[in-house]
Amino acid sequence: MRTGIASWIVSAGLWLNFASQSQAADLIPVEKYAEIPLASVIRMSPDGTKFALTGSRAGKQLLLIRDIEKNTLLPEALEQFQLRWASWKSPTRLIIGLYASTDDLFFGETNRSQVTRLYALNADGSNFIDIGAPKGGFPLDLNNEGSIDWRQRINPQIQDNLASRLENDPHHVVQTVITSVPRIHQPLRANPWLVDVDTGSHERIASGLTPFSWYGVDAAGTVRIAVRRDGGNTLTYVRDDARADWHLINEHGAQDPDFVPVAFDPDHPTLLFVLTTDSSGQGGLWAFDSKKQALDHLIDGEAGAETRVVNGVLLGYQRRSGEWVYLDPAWQADLNKLKAALPGRQISIVDRATDGRHVLAKGTAPHSPPTWWLLDRTVKPTHVSPFVSTYPDIDDAGIAPVKHVTYRARDGLEIAAWLTLPKGVAGAPVPFVVLPHGGPHACDSGDFDYLVQFLASRGYGVLQPQFRGSTCQGAGFEQLGFGQWGFAMQDDVTDGTRWLIDQKLADPTKIAIVGESYGGYAALEGVTKEPDLYRCAAAWAPVSDISLLAHDIRSHVAEPEAALQQLGTDEERLKAASPALHADRIKVPVLLVHGKTDFTVHVNQSERMEDALKDAHKPVEAIYLDNSDHYLNTQAARLAWLQALNRFLGTNLTPIPPKP
Repeated sequence: MRTGIASWIVSAGLWLNFASQSQAADLIPVEKYAEIPLASVIRMSPDGTKFALTGSRAGKQLLLIRDIEKNTLLPEALEQFQLRWASWKSPTRLIIGLYASTDDLFFGETNRSQVTRLYALNADGSNFIDIGAPKGGFPLDLNNEGSIDWRQRINPQIQDNLASRLENDPHHVVQTVITSVPRIHQPLRANPWLVDVDTGSHERIASGLTPFSWYGVDAAGTVRIAVRRDGGNTLTYVRDDARADWHLINEHGAQDPDFVPVAFDPDHPTLLFVLTTDSSGQGGLWAFDSKKQALDHLIDGEAGAETRVVNGVLLGYQRRSGEWVYLDPAWQADLNKLKAALPGRQISIVDRATDGRHVLAKGTAPHSPPTWWLLDRTVKPTHVSPFVSTYPDIDDAGIAPVKHVTYRARDGLEIAAWLTLPKGVAGAPVPFVVLPHGGPHACDSGDFDYLVQFLASRGYGVLQPQFRGSTCQGAGFEQLGFGQWGFAMQDDVTDGTRWLIDQKLADPTKIAIVGESYGGYAALEGVTKEPDLYRCAAAWAPVSDISLLAHDIRSHVAEPEAALQQLGTDEERLKAASPALHADRIKVPVLLVHGKTDFTVHVNQSERMEDALKDAHKPVEAIYLDNSDHYLNTQAARLAWLQALNRFLGTNLTPIPPKP
């Protein structure tokens, strides 16, 4: 599907030598699954005449801005950084959030850490400036007490957090920046700043003695919502206007129902939209009366965690099913038109031109790679056409079907999962890969997943268990996973594996457990806790010693309580659930792959597991990648992982290759 935008991507020299779609009948090479998506971000300007997108060439990420007449390549913008997000401020001005890993002196130790920066540039590439911090840095907040020393300056680690993009103001955004010195077990202090995207000038627009860490604005652009942490509790405050005092409306702990402020209702200025759960257990999107400090009415009991706020107004939200709902009638009408034209896909609107003549949307589905679509009202009748597919060399016809299933955990809890069976393999059982997701407080959507489809293309079934602690079934289900690393969360994965065997889907002698990040931990813990269930285990960037992880959180996180409540604090339980401390129990081969510049899970977690397995005389292969972080966002890292996994699984599971 190389149409629309893809043609000028190729003409700009970003991606060359595409394979013909006639290749779809053959086994798709591993290199095609390892490719970075053709475009990871696409944004349309407010007048609908320009597009900005990112992709990669020769391992480097590039930003391409295209207007009607020409393309502008800006490789220098992203040489050191990766793009986190992009947004048009006007038809001619773009802002982008970037991140990179860097060596930083933190609490007396040199650690790999993540930094983010905020840049702005014109559509022709001119006036490309760092707007994340004023010249010389921000004035320092002393001792988290609200006292400002304008002589001392700091250059904060995180600079691209925006309280509001102020879409109606073409020249300013509201930026939230931590300007205090991090101290262990003390709250961080952040301040909102009004930033001029043309000059980079900063003006502080709210302050106070309370150490807030997050802010939200109303439809007028006034900062009226603030959140802070105190120990393991989260506190939410609101105020009536810019001169009013803050007053507390909610305080909750990690084990209590969540309370996430979204935006004020512009028609009822005391009503605040929040994601929470009432006393009866009804979760979803609620209207909260900030004067009465009580829930007023339920908006949608199936609302998930994703929302879209524009100009301080709630524009829409995503339901747990993946369906988007827009409160703006024009946006909802466009969504309905797109859904009618594109059945079988979950559609989200990315950008809508001010005059409504162009709408940029993204469609996802289990049976097709994510694709951007353009609704065009400049032609009659209104036309919906494909804009760009993320994986143009993976044909829909070769994608294995994905099915939603459920099974019962040993304590009776219903667990959802995604089941993928390889195409062209007649009958069951088949070799299987159990693939727990990362996070662990995350979930799988069932939409196209390059790793799942790669495995299925090689003849493996894949089970993605949504164990307790996953986020797709609401806050209550997520909280069931707190403190359950290696215990109930791991048991849910084990019970899913046994369900595959009971259903005669999996060959019980050919089951591997594979995962990335937390999923990698679950793979290692799986073969530690159930040494006779799996034939082998493979892990990308895993945690292997959660007692060490807890120590790192206490030592290097300024507000560690919430993270520790999720992980657990009982030292004996942490040690009992650390695979590196029990490597002698493992009976099967283990593959470890880890980036040397991983700032999320330090490479010493894999090194520790490798050493423990070797000391116990267990079969282990460890691969360490230079210049690779945690997120598999380079083709070199993806290819190394998939190639190692393909060889490792082929040796241990000997699958029957599916027929085209």
